[in-house]
Amino acid sequence: MGVDHYCTVRYTYGQSITDACIGWKDTEALLRQLAGAVRARRQ
Repeated sequence: MGVDHYCTVRYTYGQSITDACIGWKDTEALLRQLAGAVRARRQ
């Protein structure tokens, strides 16, 4: 499986490479979804 490069920004040392692709609002939603899936799996 390869990596698709949808963002065409220059990399900055110390900065997440996904910053330009996904904002905090979407990141937060994904983390909440992941946490819910983990909780469900552990039950």
